[in-house]
Amino acid sequence: MQRERVAWIDIAKGLGLLLVVLGHTVGGTVAGSVTRGVIFSFHMPLYFVLSSLTFRCSASPEEFRRKTKKAARHLLLPLLIAAGIGALWELLGHPGRLLSAGWWRDKALMLTVASGVWERFAGVDIPALGIPWFFAALFVGRGLYDLMHLRTPQRLHWPLAAAVSSAGAWLGARLGFLPFSLDIALAVFLFFQLGQTLQRLDWTRRPGLTAAVSGAVWLGTLYLTFPNPAEWTYMELAVRRYTLWPLCCLCAAAGVICFSELCVLLSRRPRLAWPLRRIGEDALLFLVIHALDYIAAFVWQRGPEFAASGLRILFDLAVFALALLVRSRRRRHGARI
Repeated sequence: MQRERVAWIDIAKGLGLLLVVLGHTVGGTVAGSVTRGVIFSFHMPLYFVLSSLTFRCSASPEEFRRKTKKAARHLLLPLLIAAGIGALWELLGHPGRLLSAGWWRDKALMLTVASGVWERFAGVDIPALGIPWFFAALFVGRGLYDLMHLRTPQRLHWPLAAAVSSAGAWLGARLGFLPFSLDIALAVFLFFQLGQTLQRLDWTRRPGLTAAVSGAVWLGTLYLTFPNPAEWTYMELAVRRYTLWPLCCLCAAAGVICFSELCVLLSRRPRLAWPLRRIGEDALLFLVIHALDYIAAFVWQRGPEFAASGLRILFDLAVFALALLVRSRRRRHGARI
């Protein structure tokens, strides 16, 4: 039986995705750097928390296997689609790469490591998978967290999550990136545990006060981890930067709670929030579109960085609306058949 969708969660996903696009575009000026830092301090932890907030952990090994198979279809298929379209785009510009063993090796390494950024390991350059690293980390991390939840008593969940997160952060920062973003998948265990704990919170009870208190904690800890706009020292999962661990985790958690409560307030204005909610309902589709919008960079990559961000958001929204329209027509056509 499918759970009823929660409006503020879809709104948080939708608004968060627009902030993702903004954060991926700005950073060249002081204002852009500060904006990027504010967004990056919580935007990826937000999605790990929300994915756990709406997730019911497995009650048996059989249920765990079913959930893992479903998650593989739900998360790994978008990863492969984004990577496949990106590879086809490269081949259109350089068809000769189809016969290059080096090109195929790079693609195999890219999918195996599934890192958001380029890295060099044992003298070998490993290309970045880019934005779809999130799908890999979410699939692996939530699956491992579900297994931990299934096999250990509840009283140990917080201590184990803290230990696993610390180990993942250390592995990523000290030893290099692990295959399929495994180090990030471990580092975000605290956010999965936070999401499970927050399931018991009444989000509609005094959201303004909760947003104010958590917002103060968020901005205060952000200043401690990001005191200089010229130096990007805040936590950034894709590049394995964990400043003043675990203070950066507290910053992210407070930012997630503040942002979520603001989205609860926004949900009380359904007409205003409807577009954001619609984006959130198909968040994976929008994220795949954003992962591929570099193909049309000539459309949005012009002018000052905030103007370019606006154009990029509008472009992604236009493609998103077109994709929804095509999908809707295909479904109506299939229903008539």
